[in-house]
Amino acid sequence: MWFANEMKRMHDEGLSYADIARIVGKSETNVMGYVNLVERGEERLLSGVEQGIFPMHFAMQVAESDDSRIQDLLMDAFDSGIVKTSNIYWVRKIIKERMKSLGVRHSPRPNDKKAEYTVNELKATLQKPAANKKPTFAKQK
Repeated sequence: MWFANEMKRMHDEGLSYADIARIVGKSETNVMGYVNLVERGEERLLSGVEQGIFPMHFAMQVAESDDSRIQDLLMDAFDSGIVKTSNIYWVRKIIKERMKSLGVRHSPRPNDKKAEYTVNELKATLQKPAANKKPTFAKQK
């Protein structure tokens, strides 16, 4: 977290992303990603990137989900091995469509069962070829 916060601090002090990238030895895109994640308060995603668990582009895909429940589901699915960096775009799209079809609101009421969409339900959805227009998310040869 210190590393990410330092890049944000440098940017806040007026350094360009390119200058910060040269100083820290990262690409300009990665520096922008770090700063963006710090600004969004995405500590779990930053931790995953810094630990080398997943790349920055994966973290940014998760962070772009405007609903914290989608983010949590994506991260739980990643932890379970269902979501990979190669299928994050499709999985996020499936989750959004599924939550929309369930009538899930952005601000659910307490005990609103429609607001629940679990990793197991996501796994079942991904195993249905017609549901996601792809045979599976298994590695293709």
